[in-house]
Amino acid sequence: MQESFPNRIPALPQLPKAPTSIEGLDEITEGGLPLGRLTLVCGSAGTVKTTLAASFINEICRRGGRCLFFAFEESLQQLIRNIRSVGLDLAPWVTQSTLPRPRGPR
Repeated sequence: MQESFPNRIPALPQLPKAPTSIEGLDEITEGGLPLGRLTLVCGSAGTVKTTLAASFINEICRRGGRCLFFAFEESLQQLIRNIRSVGLDLAPWVTQSTLPRPRGPR
């Protein structure tokens, strides 16, 4: 005899995921971050937000994908230099055609 659970929430279909290749993160996110959706990573200074984003960007680009990264306090050159210090090189993935033109006073 099969029991009926009227208040049970039906399983939602699994979203397609983009693997991060970050040990443990893909496991707890059940495959990575949602593919084709925005993911906001927030926290105070020093909580590894930029390193997480850089690692994810590196993996997506390595697989031929495209990413968009917003940095509000670091220039592109600072970001690339800082991320190199943790063993990632984002420079090959940056193309001039995607860089915004500087605005405001110089």
